[in-house]
Amino acid sequence: MTEQPRFTLDSTLGEILDDPRARAVLDELVPGVSTHSLVFLARGITLADGAARLGSIEPERLAELDARLRALG
Repeated sequence: MTEQPRFTLDSTLGEILDDPRARAVLDELVPGVSTHSLVFLARGITLADGAARLGSIEPERLAELDARLRALG
């Protein structure tokens, strides 16, 4: 039985922001998200849903974000 990764694009923004390692990855790949003045409104939205709504994050960057978050364990 393989363990499911703790973080993926299906994680909520709040889950990512609450973990220093995951937040650092997010900040590196999507600068400004964690410090945006309205970020508190999106804490319950998954990264996948947020990216789909914004439409401004390239698929390659999303794939890298997903891979790096999964690698955190």
